[in-house]
This record gives sequence, C-alpha cells and structure tokens, in this order.
Amino acid sequence: MSLVVEVGWVVDVGAEAVVDELKVDLQSNGPLIISGAWSLNAASHLIEQVVDSVGALVLSPYAADVPRGLRRLSLGLNASFNPFKPIGDRPSYAIFVSEVFKGVFGLNNAQASALKRALVRAYSSDKEPSVEDVVSALEIESAELASRDALDLIEVLEAMERGRLGAACRGGPSLEPCSAISMSELPSSYATAISMAILMHALRSGFRGVVAICDLDLLEGFMGHVRGLVVDLLSRLDGAGSTVIMCSGSASALSLSLRSRSRASMVGVPLTAEDSRDLSAVLGRRALRLLNSKERFAYRLVGSAGIVEVPLKETVKVAVEGAELPPEAPRPMLYAKLGNRAKMAYEVLSFLRDGPSTRDSVISYAMHRLDVSSLEASRLINALLAHGLASEVVGADGKYWLKITVRGLNAVEELEALEGWLSRG
Repeated sequence: MSLVVEVGWVVDVGAEAVVDELKVDLQSNGPLIISGAWSLNAASHLIEQVVDSVGALVLSPYAADVPRGLRRLSLGLNASFNPFKPIGDRPSYAIFVSEVFKGVFGLNNAQASALKRALVRAYSSDKEPSVEDVVSALEIESAELASRDALDLIEVLEAMERGRLGAACRGGPSLEPCSAISMSELPSSYATAISMAILMHALRSGFRGVVAICDLDLLEGFMGHVRGLVVDLLSRLDGAGSTVIMCSGSASALSLSLRSRSRASMVGVPLTAEDSRDLSAVLGRRALRLLNSKERFAYRLVGSAGIVEVPLKETVKVAVEGAELPPEAPRPMLYAKLGNRAKMAYEVLSFLRDGPSTRDSVISYAMHRLDVSSLEASRLINALLAHGLASEVVGADGKYWLKITVRGLNAVEELEALEGWLSRG
C-alpha cells in the first residue's frame, strides 16, 4: 500500500526560494530518521496525513510532548501496560524480556537467566501474570544466585509494584492503534524497558500502521550492551509492513546499524559537530546555513538530497486532570516483600530469632505451625532467603542451617511495633 505524504517545499539553495513540492512514499522509503530539535514536530506533520487510513502508535518514553490528533495516554496516569504480558510464543517472549532487562538494568548472565526461568514459570498458567506473580516465581528461580544478586534482581521488579510505576504496570485493555503514549512520569530505565515491550506487542499483534519513537538515541543508550535488540526490533517492524519513523535530537547519536538501515532521513538544525560535517559533505556549506530556520530540514532520499521547508505542527503535552495518586500508607517490610505471606514469614522468622535451626527443622515447624505442605514451606524459606531476611550456611555436620539476618530481625521488630504482634501466640 502506498503512503504518500507531502513533506514540504523544496528550497533552491542558490536563490533561497521554494521551487517545488516534495512528496514521499513512507511505505517504500522507510524506516525514516528525523533528527534535530524539532524532529517530533516534523514527524507530526507526516503522521497526521496518514493516521486516519492506517493508524499510528507514537512512543515518547522520556517526555510529555506528543503529536496532536491522537489519543494521549500517559502510563501511570490514565493508562497502564504490563510488560510481562506474553504475546505470541511465550518462551521466546520470556527470552526477549530478560534480555531487555539485562541491558537496561545491567543484569549479569546468571540474573538474566533466573529472570527468564521465572517468566517461563509464570507463563505456565493460562492467566496473564502480574508483576507480583513474576516476583513470586523469581523468589523460586533466584535460589541459586548469590544472595546480593538475588536481592538486587528482586528489588528491580518490586519497584514495579509501587507508586506511579506500579500504576503504570498493572495492565489493562490493549493499547489503541491511534495512540500517543508518554512515559515521562516513570523512571527512564523502566520507560525504556516498557517501550521495548510495547514495540514487541505491536510487532506480534500484526500492527501495520505508523510506528514513531521519540528520543530514539536515548532509548538506545539506556539499552546498553544489548542495543542491538532495538535495531532488530525496528527492522522486523519495518519488514512486517509497519511504517517506522525514528526521531532523535541528533542523527550522529544513533548507532551506525540504525542509520545504515534507514532509506530516508530528514535533519533539522544540526546539534553536534558531527551532524554539521555530515551535512556539509552532502549539501555544501551554503545549504547548511539555510538550516538556521527551524522549519527547514535537509533531506536525503534514495538518489536525491536537498533542503525542504516543512510546515511544522505543534505538539501537546500529556496532561491528565485529577491523576495524582493518593499517598501510600507506610507498609511493613514483610508486607512489601511477601504480600499475603507476611504473617507466615513472621512466624518462621520469629522461630529463627530464638536461634539457628536446620532447614529440615524449619520446614517441619512451618508445616505444623502454619498447616502448609512441605513444598509450600520450602518455597516460603526460599522467599526469605531471596529477600535477605534469612541466610543459609552449611554447618560442620554437613547439614544446611538457617539463621535470621539483621534485615530479617528488623522486619520482625517493625511488624511487631506497627501491629502489636508482641508474641507468637
């Protein structure tokens, strides 16, 4: 299908006058890179011409500015998206998410592998797993990690259960195909991970409209050593029939892999010396001076290059009235870490407060005190270990001994102070 848009008016460099209209078929010339301070405004001009016929999905991970004419959504305010919701082949989606988190949060190989196994475990159920479900699965799968690695990994996911970020990750109805999604209310690292998940959902759901990503240079940077996933995902979207528009403050800040895959580019006022040198080599110094006007962009298509005057469109900021979250009441550590298992955790930690005990003895105590199976008791112990509330050592007798940690002791005393649990009876 043809997606011909009017880009603007071609400028005669010598006469500094407009001479002809530039039209581009986005479908055959994508992916399109638009860079410069006004890249989103230029993209908005193109998107509004095709949104009614093919739809558009615009992601703005780090800013509240979005194009007009689309439904404006802000994750954590008036919309949410669960990045752990699988789509398509579940094992491959688990691998994808674990690799994204590995890059964004600097996970080591063992942590990324534990997260992948936790996701596969969570996906064994037919229901959509919540963040809490993934954390519970991770408590089991992180048992073989070093205690510090397990704790760091679990805390990355636990942050997704609280506050604005928690509101953003609860999931809900599928995102509409004519939406502009801002994640400016979220920490940048989580906005990056969620953006990648949304793009994968767009690919696997068969979306064939315009996909525009703002501040793509920043997104690549946050992906760290797995930034190749960005290139691969956008290339697959383009190959599947989506029209990909990549917005960036500076073209030179994008990876060479992304730039080499683009068949068309528009560059506004150059923001770096490298951008200026690149444009000068193609267009000459005189043409470069014309870019001092914010409406003028250098363009490069297959076999042609020049200056075009673009009728920029104003963007708007996502603002949602009455969207402030109510203040959260302080939560005891055991409730924050273990949810509805907090009372059971308290019982086991109180038992360990009297002194270390073998793992088998603790399992036996939990089974009789809490009326749970040996498997449930073992999983509760693993959760305490994963959260650093207890530690496990091999004694001189060769048996595994459990003891309460300072963190666990603080959690027990905190709960007793807040809820008046002054005895175990």
